[in-house]
Amino acid sequence: MIKYSGIEHRLSNPYNPLGNSVNERYVGLAKQIIVKRLDGVKNEWDLYLPSVQQPNELIDYSNIQPILHNQTIDPQVLEDKLKDVMDIIIPGLREKISETQRNDNTKFMRKNRIIHDQYPLKSEVMIKNVNRTDKTSERYEGPYTIHGYTKNGSYILMDKTGALLPRNIPTSHIVLISSDNVEPDPNDKQWELQAIVDHRQVKILGNLVTVSKVMFLS
Repeated sequence: MIKYSGIEHRLSNPYNPLGNSVNERYVGLAKQIIVKRLDGVKNEWDLYLPSVQQPNELIDYSNIQPILHNQTIDPQVLEDKLKDVMDIIIPGLREKISETQRNDNTKFMRKNRIIHDQYPLKSEVMIKNVNRTDKTSERYEGPYTIHGYTKNGSYILMDKTGALLPRNIPTSHIVLISSDNVEPDPNDKQWELQAIVDHRQVKILGNLVTVSKVMFLS
């Protein structure tokens, strides 16, 4: 992509095609010399600029007049350049961006705890101590009981006295410690298996699958 974009790689910093490392270095040297010669008088920096430019071979480009290009522009060259941009540079950039996003997502999923389902009501939790100022302070506070949810997905908590916590807690600040007090959902029916009465193999979509006939406890 650097080749087709026309970038002179030797004059560019890594990951920043707009940066010119040679010029940046000379600017840094000039700044160091000026600051050293100022001796605290900051508003007189421009007085030292001419004497600093000469040793560092910095050129005053303000006196250089632009010269118009006298060569005829070949439309075919422009068309070929545009074709390279559309066929090589843009797809390459798109693939590089997608690869970077995939790598970032992989690192995020590995380093962060993702909770897809909410903790059930009446679960006992601890919350992160956001006011922790030193290593000897407790990392977590609690325990609290989950009393409800907000429309944004954060939790409404209740302490042991039955008082509601004055602020809502995000999932990232919660650690589940017990769900013994959670009442089972009446819609979730559970059946206990008594025996397998019969089974046979049937062919489904070209694959043999075992189908069993079972008896449940009443």
